[in-house]
Amino acid sequence: MLCNKLQTISITLKNPGGLFIKHAEKINELAGQLEEEKLNLAVLGQFKRGKSTLINALLKAAFLPAAVLPLTAVPTKVSYGKRRSVQITFETADSETKKFDDDESMLLYLNSFVTEEGNPCNIKNVKDVETEYPSEFLSKGIVLIDTPGTGSTYRHNTETTMEFIDSCDAALFVLSVDPPITENELNLIRFIRERISKIFIILNKTDYCSEHELSKISDFLIRTLENSGCFKITPFIYKISALNALQAKEGKEPYAYEKSGIPMLEADLISFFKTGKKEVLKNAVKRKSIMILREVILQAELNIKALEMPLDELRQKREDFEMKLVCLKNDRESFFDLVSIDKKNTVSFCKGQMAALKINATEHFDRVLKSAAGTNQDFSDTEKIIAEDIVNFFSKEFEREAKVINERTEEVFRKYTGQLNSHVDNIRFMAASIFNIECSHIDTNIAIRKKRLPYWTGQVSEKSLISSGNTFFDFLLPVKIKREKEITRINENTATLIINNVENMRWSLIQNIESLFREFVSDISRKLNETIDDVVRIV
Repeated sequence: MLCNKLQTISITLKNPGGLFIKHAEKINELAGQLEEEKLNLAVLGQFKRGKSTLINALLKAAFLPAAVLPLTAVPTKVSYGKRRSVQITFETADSETKKFDDDESMLLYLNSFVTEEGNPCNIKNVKDVETEYPSEFLSKGIVLIDTPGTGSTYRHNTETTMEFIDSCDAALFVLSVDPPITENELNLIRFIRERISKIFIILNKTDYCSEHELSKISDFLIRTLENSGCFKITPFIYKISALNALQAKEGKEPYAYEKSGIPMLEADLISFFKTGKKEVLKNAVKRKSIMILREVILQAELNIKALEMPLDELRQKREDFEMKLVCLKNDRESFFDLVSIDKKNTVSFCKGQMAALKINATEHFDRVLKSAAGTNQDFSDTEKIIAEDIVNFFSKEFEREAKVINERTEEVFRKYTGQLNSHVDNIRFMAASIFNIECSHIDTNIAIRKKRLPYWTGQVSEKSLISSGNTFFDFLLPVKIKREKEITRINENTATLIINNVENMRWSLIQNIESLFREFVSDISRKLNETIDDVVRIV
């Protein structure tokens, strides 16, 4: 019934002169999701709570990467398929699809795209990862989504997850006993509850504590959730050990698998898929549709008011709107000026980092030379040690500097993204107030997609350190003088390499800062112009 209504709405929205084409397409996508009964079940939570391991345990598989460090860099969708397959879609709209015969090869492939190890800060610009897996658990239209953990050292992981929540219909929120819940997790649950009606609370890693400790942890968790006001009815806490479940399956130990708590969670989820999925999916689609239709109604009411209004009055209203729009455009110019100032500050920060790096590198290689040279007369080994260390040193330093500058840049973008969302909302409210139309808040959900800083390729050459050979006169020199001469030569060559590498690194990072800010300003302009054009087209 709802599906038919959405399809009818979509068709209706396509008619009025192309004004609501974008809205019609979004409504049509929701209708398709409802018709296919495809539920997006996100696995959410703080980093290192065992989300990827939980999915592997539920699917009785081992293809999602899991490790001791913060790992998932890109959300990964897992749906049913007769064969194992992975489709990677990039920001450029290019994509690649591969099929696999076993979990291990699928794991290795995914590792290079969805983890911080294989794809740090998403430097490969992966937009979307969709996998198919032959699991009965997924066969009823369930799409499991493995999300980046929030609150890790990788801030972009938190941002990616927060941006992704609005597209989810239900969630498995994973906690663990170490500690059972943090203030950040409680705030995340509050945020999710406003957008997702069905949440399963899961307490993982129960193998870390005794039964007595687990009972106390569980009681504490229940009290905390009750006092939070997030739930009208206290949610059931599923106490599991996803790792024990996987190990038990591999060792074919039925008792250990039952004790892991996974069978109970799996049974309740399957029951939910049969009896509660449709209702939750319908509610999720309703919520998303309402947000789209609010925007449609606002634009439609503005259009109707404009058509009904006497021409002279309409001209006056348009003039009022354009006057206010001039103020908004002035604000926008000031906005861009502030962005430009922050860009210059970021470039200055980068130059400061490079100046400090040059000093650190000089001190580091002075120590390396003293340690490697010792009292030896033959400097060939010393030269090789320094040459190898230069490659390692600058590769690691670039990774560190890129991360620091990337986080600083994203901090700037995050500040302006919040202002931009308010700015877009203000344009709508301003137009509505001129025409005396009531306007409720509409989630614009503007999130600027950041291009990650690419890794520096390095400009190290061992040949720059290697001597061209001693001359006849060098052999005649006293040992002490010859030694000092060799050390001076290596020092000079090392200093040249340090300068070359620091300058190459500085150029690469600054070019990327310029590119990041250029794309950011372009995205802001496009989003603001789209909003203004939608209103101007009406008035």
